[in-house]
Amino acid sequence: MKITIKYDPNKKFLDVEPQRLAMACGVLTHWAISPEFMEDTAYEALNAQYRFPMLPMSGCEVDEVGDMRYPGDPVQHPFCRIRRLDETIYIYANSVVSIVTKLSTVVVRMD
Repeated sequence: MKITIKYDPNKKFLDVEPQRLAMACGVLTHWAISPEFMEDTAYEALNAQYRFPMLPMSGCEVDEVGDMRYPGDPVQHPFCRIRRLDETIYIYANSVVSIVTKLSTVVVRMD
């Protein structure tokens, strides 16, 4: 099973060291690739470890490179992109996470 993690996938934070982006992502990166949850979807894996409600944010749009748009807010560029199984997870500022599959995209805040 191939898992890839890329910090600053869109090259929008060139003045920030990758270690600082990793710190900004906190435990979310580790939860996303936790071996004990690889049989679950990314949503299920994150939700099981977060232990608080993960309620989808309505009105968000995520484009093909992971940039997220929410009405009235500036474009959010991902700090990190994680590819696991057939899903892509993007982590943004303020603990916002998007999970993109071939069939759907869900955006949640995990603070």
